[in-house]
Amino acid sequence: MNEELNELASAYVLGTLSAERRAEVERQLISDIELRRAVDYWEAKLLPLTNLAPPMEPSRQLWPRIQNTLQLGRAGVTAAVTWWNNLTLWRSLSVGGFATAAILAFVVSTQAPPQPRYMVVLVAPQDKNPGWVIQANTNNSLK
Repeated sequence: MNEELNELASAYVLGTLSAERRAEVERQLISDIELRRAVDYWEAKLLPLTNLAPPMEPSRQLWPRIQNTLQLGRAGVTAAVTWWNNLTLWRSLSVGGFATAAILAFVVSTQAPPQPRYMVVLVAPQDKNPGWVIQANTNNSLK
C-alpha cells in the first residue's frame, strides 16, 4: 500500500483532517478504489478498539458547562467586534485628533520666528587662541 495513501486514510478514519481536506477525501473516495480500500482497512483495524471501553453517559453538568464556555467565548469576540465597530468611539478620536492638530497649528503660527543670532570670534593673526567672542541679536544687543 502507498505510504502517503495509507497516512491519508488513517488520518481520515481517525478524524484528524481539517474540514477542507476531509471534504476533498470524501470526494476522492467516490472514484479512487485504492483510497477506499485503505479507508476500509483502517476502519476494520480501529473498529474493535471501540469495544474496549464501555459507553458512558456524560454528567448533567457537562452540557451547561459547554454552553457557558461557548457563550463566554462569543461574548469576548462580540465585545471586541463591538468596540472595533463603535462609531461614537471613532468619531470622538477623530474630533480629538482634529482639535489637537488645530491647537498645534495655532500655537506654531502665533509664535514669533526665532531671532537670528550671530557669533563673531576675534583672533589675532599670530595667535591661535580666541581673543574676543561676541554674540549679536537682531534687537541690536551685544553680549
